[in-house]
Amino acid sequence: MTVFSSYEIRSSFSKICLGKKDITTIKNNSANLKVFEGFTDYLSHKILEPEKTPSDYLILNSVAMVHKASGLFGNYKSVEMYLDNDRAGEQCRDSILKIFPEADDRSNEYFPHQDLNDFLISQEEKTLENKLEKNQTAIHEPEGNRNIYRRKR
Repeated sequence: MTVFSSYEIRSSFSKICLGKKDITTIKNNSANLKVFEGFTDYLSHKILEPEKTPSDYLILNSVAMVHKASGLFGNYKSVEMYLDNDRAGEQCRDSILKIFPEADDRSNEYFPHQDLNDFLISQEEKTLENKLEKNQTAIHEPEGNRNIYRRKR
């Protein structure tokens, strides 16, 4: 077994790969494969949809790496694609569909967001806004209503 060490360095200003870029596979002896463009999208998926039975996972780390994964698809009964809602994601999806025509494109589940991570962030922002709104409502309630929530001693 050969192990390659590469590091992705990201900031708001740049994305850098130190070492050789490659795909990442996570195997759980599943008949289902879930495909992601990047590791952040994979992690977002794990937060959004905790699974009872894990799938196998393919993280491309770049849509340009889809050719390296072409031999993997034949090992699966089903393939789900969680690719970005942009031109590169569409091209990657089309490449996978040529290899595995039954693959299921899941990008509509988080459209109009760019990707799963953007969708997750938007959900977290909505949750935070709802909590803030509830707190503001409680602060501005008349004094008589607030007594309902106080504990009697």
